[in-house]
Amino acid sequence: MKLCEFTDHQLIVMYAHGCESAFDEIFFRHHKSLLTFLIQMVRDKEKARELLQDTFVRVARSAAAYEPKAKFSTWLFRIATNLCLTFLKRESGRFKLLQFPVGYIDETQKTPFDEVRDNEIQASFVKAVSELKIDLRVAFVLHEVHQFTYVKAASILKVPEGTVKIRVHRARKELQRRLVKELDFFEIESAVSSKLDRKKPPVVNEVTEEK
Repeated sequence: MKLCEFTDHQLIVMYAHGCESAFDEIFFRHHKSLLTFLIQMVRDKEKARELLQDTFVRVARSAAAYEPKAKFSTWLFRIATNLCLTFLKRESGRFKLLQFPVGYIDETQKTPFDEVRDNEIQASFVKAVSELKIDLRVAFVLHEVHQFTYVKAASILKVPEGTVKIRVHRARKELQRRLVKELDFFEIESAVSSKLDRKKPPVVNEVTEEK
């Protein structure tokens, strides 16, 4: 069998028994989505890359002790999230503009005026998310941006599912409160509500940090 045909659990077991290429396959599968998540959370591309490396170092060190009590991706994101939270608590005074993958706000046929307004909405929206409290931002990004279920987000954060639901709800309300100062009612609904009810996950492209 080719490595791409094995499950994550099988690969991590193979790595624990000395198969280095198995770890390369794990990295290949998960590094892009994980890097996007880290950039969204720490708002610093270089730091996100450092955290990505730290995450996979911890995965490698813990490979022998890994037990499939949850999906591998849940375990992986839990490690990354814990590293993020440690960093964010240390750097809580800093601010950089949070960015989402291109395509987070739906692109359809628009007039030039519509495109200008959508850019304004996008800028206002991502800035507002950047300013959410850490616990709200983490829950919001996991559930709304990366489309993790409440159950999976709760497992990553090691909190009850109801806590995640409350945090996402509070994040939505806080976003509406912040955006009402800049946007009219219908634009708020578009930026906060209808855009979050999409059926497909956002397109994941590399995010360029705004200095």
